[in-house]
Amino acid sequence: MRSTSSLSNLMVVAVSTLLFSCGDSVTNLAYRGAPLFQFEGQVEVQGAFSGGEHDIRMSIFWLPDAGWTTEEQWAEQPSTSIRVEFPSTFSIKIYHPPRESDYFQRGVGGQITQAIGRLVLYDDLNGDGRRDAGEPVVGEAPNQGIMYASKDLEAEASFTGVAVKRGFSLIHYPIRCFSRLSPRQDVACLSPLGDPCLTNADCCGPDEDCDTYGGVCLFENSGTQPFPRGYCAAPLQSVGCESVANGSVVPSKTIGRPVEIRIVNRVGRLILKACDSTLSCRDDYFCDPAHRVCLPDLPVALVLDPGLVPSEICVDPEERVDTP
Repeated sequence: MRSTSSLSNLMVVAVSTLLFSCGDSVTNLAYRGAPLFQFEGQVEVQGAFSGGEHDIRMSIFWLPDAGWTTEEQWAEQPSTSIRVEFPSTFSIKIYHPPRESDYFQRGVGGQITQAIGRLVLYDDLNGDGRRDAGEPVVGEAPNQGIMYASKDLEAEASFTGVAVKRGFSLIHYPIRCFSRLSPRQDVACLSPLGDPCLTNADCCGPDEDCDTYGGVCLFENSGTQPFPRGYCAAPLQSVGCESVANGSVVPSKTIGRPVEIRIVNRVGRLILKACDSTLSCRDDYFCDPAHRVCLPDLPVALVLDPGLVPSEICVDPEERVDTP
């Protein structure tokens, strides 16, 4: 996912100027210095509103409970609230970290060091620039969100099970929230994980029996989660993959990691290319800090739909449906 200025030539829909200052009125335009983090994105309209005027705003909502309750318990950061107008681009600038009370409360060892958030669209019925009780949620970014860490965290201290850097990051949803991924689950696969593809046959390794050891091509138009120029993955139980120690290098094989992923509105689990930095990923992909696998580096994509049912954020083994 792209942040800062890397999306300046993209986007479809839009918003007005960002209004700042955590805890202050969203009409306070006082200079706040350089933002801690910023990103841009687009909105896709999939539903229609009934009569009357609507004041659609977008804001970051932090999830102290990982989003397992209703939107009435999400914690908005009003300083990030912006009005959505059509058509144009939107840009979010964040000048303050979330409040500690909005951090993810179920972190490893009881430490409150990380926050995860949704990017949400809502109808501001009373026009006060923030979401009040009863104001409807009408859109979201179904596959993308934001994470904040109050300090650098080693894998053992992060609820995602991978090391994270201090500050804000854009991440892909869903994620594991209650069961951390062990590095011992890294695998070495014959399939060229992360390579471009047009068909499943492109995801076979050299001299590989595709029927037995073949990978899976995630296509460019894979529903709500596109993969530019295709992406080779491997099924969870692929006989072409073997367990390896974290950080291992296996000749003629690609190191992968099992990850929950939403494709065509279905959450499954696949083996994707593992990474330590975006330098390990091809163009149009980045090393997602919540998963440490290469995922599409796309503009933040929100869906505006008055009939929206918010997508799940947390997927843990007992909730997961494995992708065959």
